[in-house]
Amino acid sequence: MYEGKTQLTRIWVVKPEFVNNWNEITEVHTKWMAETHYREGNKKLHFLNWSTAPEIKDDKETGNTMFVLTEVYETSVGVDDHAQQAKETLSLPHSTKDGVVSLTICDYGAIKHSLWKD
Repeated sequence: MYEGKTQLTRIWVVKPEFVNNWNEITEVHTKWMAETHYREGNKKLHFLNWSTAPEIKDDKETGNTMFVLTEVYETSVGVDDHAQQAKETLSLPHSTKDGVVSLTICDYGAIKHSLWKD
């Protein structure tokens, strides 16, 4: 269903004392996207997901939390539009740099395989 679309994925690993801040960031970001992003055309946002999980290294939890953002757009133009809108109108309650142990970015991932089941 999403083969050929463009996926933005970011994974932040966050220190425990910043988890509440990051929960607020995800709420504000999601609300902003619902209000600003395209629902059709080549900039269409198909979906946005935020997930969280404990960070695990060497089969042990580190105490840190992973915040995983996944957005799927019709084309890479949607990612470009997202970045431009963020520069112009997104106001987050906290810095996305605070408490971050690591950040992995894949902003223009070409979806190769997609499986859709209800």
